Amino acid sequence: MKPIDLRSDTVTRPSPGMLAATMAADVGDDVWGDDPTVNRLQAVAAEITRKEAALFFPSGTQGNLAALMAHCERGDEYLVGQMAHAYRWEGGGTAVLGSLQPQPLEQDADGTIALERIAAAVKPHGPGLGTHLDVTREDVDRFVAAVQTYFAEVAR
Repeated sequence: MKPIDLRSDTVTRPSPGMLAATMAADVGDDVWGDDPTVNRLQAVAAEITRKEAALFFPSGTQGNLAALMAHCERGDEYLVGQMAHAYRWEGGGTAVLGSLQPQPLEQDADGTIALERIAAAVKPHGPGLGTHLDVTREDVDRFVAAVQTYFAEVAR
């Protein structure tokens, strides 16, 4: 089977089968929570990720912004790899729409940021200094247990 490129909502090209499934899908109003296809997708995503619930976003950019805004308050700073999509390719949405300040850091080839770089970038608390509430890591095609191990180290 030919792999499907899911790097971006603008790169993915639906196959005839995907288009047919889309056209035949049961639909409803997601605002009212009665879109059965979206509800099933969210339920399956929650089950796969072993979370209580999941939320569908139609684009990675929207999902990245919502995730950062859920973890940070306006004026907060977040640490991010300088090649991460949320920093480099999303038009400054976190700053413009979320009032969040990215602090880009050099990242390693595997997408991680060395723990020493993270520690050095954390600012002291005090008046006028943004609070660090989030460290981002983008790993669309290699999301494995190693990512959880990395974040456990970051959290220490």
